[in-house]
Amino acid sequence: MRAEVQPWNAITARLEMVSGAGVGQTGLSPTAQIKRLLDGKYWNGATWQVGVTSVVMSEVDAVNEPGVYEAAVLPAQLSYSFGLKGYRFQVAEATKPALEYGFILQQRRSSHDDVVTDHVTSGTFGHRLAMALGVGGQFWHRIKSPTYDVEGRLLTAQMVAYPTSADADADTNEIGHIDITVTYDVNGNMATLKAL
Repeated sequence: MRAEVQPWNAITARLEMVSGAGVGQTGLSPTAQIKRLLDGKYWNGATWQVGVTSVVMSEVDAVNEPGVYEAAVLPAQLSYSFGLKGYRFQVAEATKPALEYGFILQQRRSSHDDVVTDHVTSGTFGHRLAMALGVGGQFWHRIKSPTYDVEGRLLTAQMVAYPTSADADADTNEIGHIDITVTYDVNGNMATLKAL
């Protein structure tokens, strides 16, 4: 069994098929089962479904990377969640003695990897920054789900953005949120405030 860490927004099962002489085997049709451990659903090539299913893997590049095959989950079908436990995959090739299991642990992508010029698409660094600064359009904010320590100091919360003040009042039509985490030093003074 193989274990690897991948960015939360780029989950891919890979298989390398080589001959006994170490030559990459091209023209094969290996399959992959990709299971999301959060809910036990399987990737079917378009969405997550209940019940075991496989997808045919694609050959990456028969000339420059012979024998390397991939099956990727569409980025639109991925979302980051602290509760998501990762993915289990099984890859196989029916015509060759190949069967491999793996575990993919999602990793929170750094905001430095985000496209910073996009301030409109929800979830991008630019959009989160625009929400926090109130630029790129008017946003109304609401602090939700606060948690506090025993001394009443804020530990975590969400700053949620809405398109109108009525939406903020009614807590409807959320357009995005920023997770806030606060830490304190030994004297009880704020040490860090992270907004991701």
